[in-house]
Amino acid sequence: MNNQSASNCRIVQRKRSNKLINCPCNNFKINKPCDIKDNLNQILEKFTEKNINLKDTLNTIDDYYEKFENNENFNDFWNSIFDLYKENCNKFNEEEREQIVNNINEILNGYKGMISDSNNKNTKVNENNVLNLTKILYDFADFNRNEFNEINEINIVNYNKDSKSKYFKEKLLKVLYKLKKILKKSKEQKISAKNNKENSDLRIDSKSIGDSENTEESIDNLINEIKNSEILDKNELKNVADDVKELQNINDYELYTKGEPSDNSELVSKITNEINNKLGNVENNVKVIPSENNLIINEDIGNSLVDALKSNDVSDEVKEAILKGFEDNIKNSIDESLVEETFNNINELKEFVKVKEEEINNYNSLKSQKHKIIKFLKLVKNLNSLINNINVKDYSSSNNNNNNNNNNNNNNNNNNNNNNNIEKVKLSKELINRIESSSDKDLTLTFNDLNINSLKNTNYNEFSDKIAFVILTAGENGRLIKKSDANGNLVPVSVTVLVDGEEKQLNIKDIIPSLKNLEGEELDNKFSQLYDIAIVKYAEQFRNFYDENNGETYFDKDPMDIVKGNNAMTHILNPYNILEDGNYKNYDITPDDVYFHLATNDYLDHAFTSFINSVGNIDVDKFNELPEDIKSYWSSNIPEEFSKDEDLYKAMAIHCIKNTRCHNYFRKTEKLSFNVVSHISQDKDNIVINHSLIINDDENKRTFNAFTLNELENGEYKLDDVNGSGSEFSYEELDILNSNNNNNEMKKIKAKNKEYIEKYSIGFLAECGYDIEKTDGTLLTPDDYALSNEEFNDISDNEIIEKKYGVKNNGKYNMNVVRSDIVSHEKMKIKSENNDMNDAPVKDFALKLITYRHENGKLDDYDLDLLNTYSNIILGKELYNEKEGMIHYTDDNEYQSRYNNVRESLNLQNGIKDIKNERSRYTESRTCLTKTYITGNFDVEKKLISSLQNLKKYDSENIKVKDEETSISSPGELCDGAETLLNVINGLNYRYMNSNYKSHESIRDLDMNKLNNINKLYNQMLKQHVEKHGEIVDSKADTESKFVTDKLDEILKNITQLFNDDDQDLSNINIVYNMDLSDKKLDDDKTYEIEYITNKLKELDVSGSEETRQEYKEKLLDIYDKVSEVEEVFDRNNKR
Repeated sequence: MNNQSASNCRIVQRKRSNKLINCPCNNFKINKPCDIKDNLNQILEKFTEKNINLKDTLNTIDDYYEKFENNENFNDFWNSIFDLYKENCNKFNEEEREQIVNNINEILNGYKGMISDSNNKNTKVNENNVLNLTKILYDFADFNRNEFNEINEINIVNYNKDSKSKYFKEKLLKVLYKLKKILKKSKEQKISAKNNKENSDLRIDSKSIGDSENTEESIDNLINEIKNSEILDKNELKNVADDVKELQNINDYELYTKGEPSDNSELVSKITNEINNKLGNVENNVKVIPSENNLIINEDIGNSLVDALKSNDVSDEVKEAILKGFEDNIKNSIDESLVEETFNNINELKEFVKVKEEEINNYNSLKSQKHKIIKFLKLVKNLNSLINNINVKDYSSSNNNNNNNNNNNNNNNNNNNNNNNIEKVKLSKELINRIESSSDKDLTLTFNDLNINSLKNTNYNEFSDKIAFVILTAGENGRLIKKSDANGNLVPVSVTVLVDGEEKQLNIKDIIPSLKNLEGEELDNKFSQLYDIAIVKYAEQFRNFYDENNGETYFDKDPMDIVKGNNAMTHILNPYNILEDGNYKNYDITPDDVYFHLATNDYLDHAFTSFINSVGNIDVDKFNELPEDIKSYWSSNIPEEFSKDEDLYKAMAIHCIKNTRCHNYFRKTEKLSFNVVSHISQDKDNIVINHSLIINDDENKRTFNAFTLNELENGEYKLDDVNGSGSEFSYEELDILNSNNNNNEMKKIKAKNKEYIEKYSIGFLAECGYDIEKTDGTLLTPDDYALSNEEFNDISDNEIIEKKYGVKNNGKYNMNVVRSDIVSHEKMKIKSENNDMNDAPVKDFALKLITYRHENGKLDDYDLDLLNTYSNIILGKELYNEKEGMIHYTDDNEYQSRYNNVRESLNLQNGIKDIKNERSRYTESRTCLTKTYITGNFDVEKKLISSLQNLKKYDSENIKVKDEETSISSPGELCDGAETLLNVINGLNYRYMNSNYKSHESIRDLDMNKLNNINKLYNQMLKQHVEKHGEIVDSKADTESKFVTDKLDEILKNITQLFNDDDQDLSNINIVYNMDLSDKKLDDDKTYEIEYITNKLKELDVSGSEETRQEYKEKLLDIYDKVSEVEEVFDRNNKR
């Protein structure tokens, strides 16, 4: 790189102490502006010289300053330059490629200097644009390194130290916004701004900082709030601390160069010290010197804030603060003319949005203009948030009857005077469809986040969905499913469910408190009412509309398509199929389409991470190609039972080391765990098994898809052609992507002097009779958190619900309203008389009812599809949340709860797949859905207590571990001896191998893999006893056991795959899939089918290379071994 040409832009970056007395002033320099125009001209001339068409981008350099050097178009322009470069990179030689990187580096430094210099009064770009250009610069350099093995030097200067600059003022606004957000844990905690018409400047409203009109008092209130808060996330606070430190350094510099404190430096110093106190960095505290805290963020905003909101030059953060100021004007001002002016401003903005949307709809491509569209969507989001908050109606009796002369009543009068709600901005279907089909991550994120008042994935909402699902499984067209009891009376269907280790017969009355004491017609009517609300709860999770012409309600898209499109795993994995013509086609997947393995640092997991941390750079693709000294770093102490996936782990380790980001994550991140997520795709007619390494960084709350490996038939793995390096997401982004969102908006209202939210069907749990226990122990009954229909029926829009779904809001409680605090992120317990009902029994109960309906002809395909979609929604919400990201191993109690939830949901999904597979045998498609699972290796030391606590339900007499036990002080306190544990496991094994227990609840979800996992765990735990007691597993099965049935199913699947590999027709294979001889519903005699397969095997003619024939030989031998194993069972039983 030619450093001489950039000498006017370079400064020496030196470290200095935070102590003021050690400030070496001569080390600070004001950056001289780089010549942006000259460097940009050099790039454009070089592109023109290479015949790279820039006509769609700009014709002359003046076009750039007129059209693209602004907050709206800047990012899209530079992204397009990078895209053009990648497409035409081979037209440049090495020197030219280096010069382009150097030019962009100089342009970046020029903009950093420009926005941080207060002498530049008309700066149109901001820090967000600079950050995007920084990313582009590194993208150029990374591309050159990966494509040409060239290293480009990058030298980025600091910002100028100027407290009156645009950079400093907007950074201060961001700091205050971040602090308010982490203090309140809500996106609605915004900073507002108001213009001073006398001086034409824009200032932060001091009341929005610390709830006081007096600036100094408001600042102190904020500081005290930080000081007294017990719930601050330290990682989030560190993020704010970095920004505050930069502001503090600027103030320090100006104090020592000018001899007087800068504006707002007192505020910055107080925040600096309080954050240091919270983080334990008291030694870095600074002296607080009084200053003028004028909170100015724009000195020349003009008198029309609407013009500022329309402008391409004003940042998103400033626009958001202006809109929050509008809201405060309407809610708090007693100046009627100001309120009227604000309403007029809002209507003018709505007209502007309409015009802007029409402009966007005319774009040929959304991706090429995506940053412009993102800014438009953010404006829509903030405008609708403003409208939503000023539309709040107050139904409190005190406000309806009294008109005191305090400010609160003035505020209420202003709100109540607004009798006609302002209609919010609604995007056209055309734009919505184009965004949803764009498959662009950033556009999807912004679109999904449009609704600031969406119903979040909280305890209340999760449990509400599960109970609604149960209600829908227990009814058919609104009628409670019943069967005759021993006396011939029709009663609700009861099924056997395992609750805390005990088998219990439960029916829907045992699950739903409000049904418990009802009989006859009362029970039927109440259930029908709950069924109706459950239907609304399901339907309102998707965008739908009512057709006035035919009186029907329609979904905009098939609900399952929406579930797939909004499944975060679709965005993380980027799944695709290869078509017959060789083209790639992306597709969306459902939450139950993937297999999860959660690493727990045991054996293979530990060998994997240790190897990555021990080995430096390598240049081979296969483990066996490594030198022996490097191979030796791989642990050889892996038990045989864990070695099945060792080749996959070795392949992942090799590719992680070669992937810089992956390697750095493992080496530099402390709170890290990883998942291996597998899914199936198609390469023309061939099935491809894909394994993705997903890294979860709890410290920075980010998830990274490092890469995807394709599993080859020879047992080796290759890097995926498309997903060789995947995307990175914050935990918050995953939560947004995973939201169906479209119909989830909530409205705020006030009643009984409390804040409530209105959303169709949100009062479902109250009508079911559930109590709610808050974290402080406060117990809320439905009377406490819901509103009675007798008094508050008319506060919600009942007409639209009755029109769309034919459902009346006529229960005890208003089905559409609950208190706002119960749908917060606060952890709560849902209480009922049957408090031992947790996720496992509820989902098990639901699956048993689904199975009963299927077996008794009471489950049509429509209901089955609806239940399948709803259960996928529930699973999707369990896989991700904003706080913990994608489910992954963490060493806390929360992990085990999440793991169990997902496991039980997958069991439910697999049960539904069984029914669908059984039905598909009688259709032309005869498709077979693949079951999926979640697994995790076991760290024996950490899991021993948890496992014993689980086994205690089988043997409470001998297993003595306490429920609250957290550490092992004496093994004798856990159980009365290893023999008891062995007996428990042998008991499960005996039931699995014995036909008398084939349908027994204790082995409902047991298969050979799970049984082996149990044995592995306890063989390790009790290895000191293995010699004395021998092996745990006894394989003496009988002919009609679950073991034999499972093994026959496995053999048939292997044969099917064998013929698929050979491109031979085996279309009738599905008719023999059910090998359960005791199941006579579908196939009484399977002789024909067995002969069909036998003849097909005789006709099998394997051709091709020696390698291909050897592969078929190995597969046939594997099938032979399994058949021999089953044959031994029949031989042994025949000799009895």
